Amino acid sequence: MFAGGMSADGGDLASTELYDPDTNTIAPGPAMNTRRFGHTATVILSGKNAGKILIAGG
Repeated sequence: MFAGGMSADGGDLASTELYDPDTNTIAPGPAMNTRRFGHTATVILSGKNAGKILIAGG
């Protein structure tokens, strides 16, 4: 998953993209509610949210 970042003109992004390693393709994902730059993304490994990604900061 790719989330946020900075556009070519210097603006922060709220977009996401999903990478499929089986097909080596990238597809558009859902937009985030808030634009993000300088954030971290961490996969949740256990509990009821296991497999989801937590994006914080930015």
